[in-house]
Amino acid sequence: MSSELTLPPHDGASAVPMAVPFRAATLALKLALMPVLLAQARQVRATALKLPEAAGERHGVAGVGRVALRVLIVGDSSAAGVGVGTQDEAFAGQLAQALSERTGAAVGWQLVATSGHTARDAARALALATLAPADLLVTALGVNDVVGQTRAAQFLAALDEIHALAVTRAQVTHTWH
Repeated sequence: MSSELTLPPHDGASAVPMAVPFRAATLALKLALMPVLLAQARQVRATALKLPEAAGERHGVAGVGRVALRVLIVGDSSAAGVGVGTQDEAFAGQLAQALSERTGAAVGWQLVATSGHTARDAARALALATLAPADLLVTALGVNDVVGQTRAAQFLAALDEIHALAVTRAQVTHTWH
């Protein structure tokens, strides 16, 4: 994969490779904008509304009858239910309910999620959590990694660690990232 940025043809001319590699140009732009970005970041952090995570148990069953599918959800604020009142209204509860309706069977779920967590933080939390057996791992992560500029390789390594922990500690057989 080339690290040079190529401009599309202009007015019938052939494409011309840019002299400055893309990564260097990106770094230069970040450095030039740093004072503005830092000021904006401080203002956003000072004025942003901080919503609580959804109330309720971090595990449950949707549907009736014998549990036919067990789901382990690992994530950040989107999984933790920030912005809704209860876990039944949040991602885990809604996912379990939808799966139960779709399959006609009961779906058990367990949630390991905290607002602000990066994929690495989630892996640490998963390593410390008491886990029930699960068939399916679902992750809802990435926003905090993007904001914190986590390198793609580090993000993917953390997802691999989450998967490995779920397989060894909860006997997960399927993963949905």
